[in-house]
Amino acid sequence: MILEVSGEDGKIDAFANQLQSVLKEAAQVPRPQRTTVLSLLDIEATVTNTEILNAVRGGNAKVLKVKDMSRGLRKAKVAVPIAAALEVLKEKTLQVGWSRCRVRSLESEERKQPRCYKCLRNGHMAARCTNEEIGKACYRCGETDHLIRECCREPLCPLCSKTDGSDGKHILGTKGCLSAATSSSKRGRKPSQPKRR
Repeated sequence: MILEVSGEDGKIDAFANQLQSVLKEAAQVPRPQRTTVLSLLDIEATVTNTEILNAVRGGNAKVLKVKDMSRGLRKAKVAVPIAAALEVLKEKTLQVGWSRCRVRSLESEERKQPRCYKCLRNGHMAARCTNEEIGKACYRCGETDHLIRECCREPLCPLCSKTDGSDGKHILGTKGCLSAATSSSKRGRKPSQPKRR
């Protein structure tokens, strides 16, 4: 039997407890908890899923996916009850195994603007793009004969290097890039102003 009850969490908990006390051993009254997904970065390769769950201290937490990163580190997606997730996000880092890893809300990561593969700017898709086409370029050096995973050249952003007033000596999308500035301005952030002395 499934009962759908709306209201404050405290009242719902009290109702579930009263129902369990009446039914005793005849039935169990579990209450599903709302969860959110956290992204844990820079986890050592030797860390187990049990150690990850112990670190987030969420009673009903569940490791959804673990993926390899560079330098022998891994990242994990973990479904965590919202109350526990908020506690973890306050610290921004989490002790997992022998080291501290970075913690992010996956919802905030997924809120990132889409990148247009025609002009390489953030904030729109290629189907609606009215900008000049740059083409399939390596995000690191801007050349079109290879992809970034095969690149060993010096960074030269394919977007900023074609724009007046920018040296472009960075990888596409990193701090200082025009594509990063475009996405942040679309979110309503104001560019930082130099401090007056």
